[in-house]
Amino acid sequence: MNEHQQLTKYIKHLADSANFKAITFYKNCSGLTGLLSEMPNVSYTWPLCTSSKNLMKAQIEKYKISGKVYAWTYKENQRNYPGWNFSVDLKASECLSALLSLMNDCEWSSKKTISTELPTESQLKVPNNRNGVASWKSKSNLTLNCKTSESENYWKINELDDGIEIQFGKAKLTELQNAINGIPKGNGDFAITDQHEENILYFWWNLEE
Repeated sequence: MNEHQQLTKYIKHLADSANFKAITFYKNCSGLTGLLSEMPNVSYTWPLCTSSKNLMKAQIEKYKISGKVYAWTYKENQRNYPGWNFSVDLKASECLSALLSLMNDCEWSSKKTISTELPTESQLKVPNNRNGVASWKSKSNLTLNCKTSESENYWKINELDDGIEIQFGKAKLTELQNAINGIPKGNGDFAITDQHEENILYFWWNLEE
């Protein structure tokens, strides 16, 4: 038997002896099943661990968000309305909550960019800055970035050219998820932040179905 035949036989042995176990994490808002992980019964685990990491992060990045997400900041009267404002409809609340659960279960840093909508007239009347007519600006997308390399209470908002990015640790992830879950229930007029004004994120209720 030559060395190529030996290698082929060894690979076949690994395939035959593997004990494959399927794990389904979540069913997302689009109705697609979640991550499927295969774990053969072999001791050579480093590439498998790397593959699992890539699959989990890919699952988060490809997760489909339905519904409407609003994020805006005011150009005037910033003394009373500093930082960024945030709201979602019921469907987006459910999808974002499920996405954050995926991020929370992932042991590695992960991020997801989602599209945002321009706030409606009725939405702007919820904070009612200057009777809802104060000038404002929005961004076309929002990136949620869970940073496992930072402390659990890490929180930072970056304004980018084409969007905004919210970076957070695991404890702030839980705060964010609870806040998003409460929006369709009428909860709002509170913020998540740290000691810096530019990192303020105000939450406002939204009663859209």
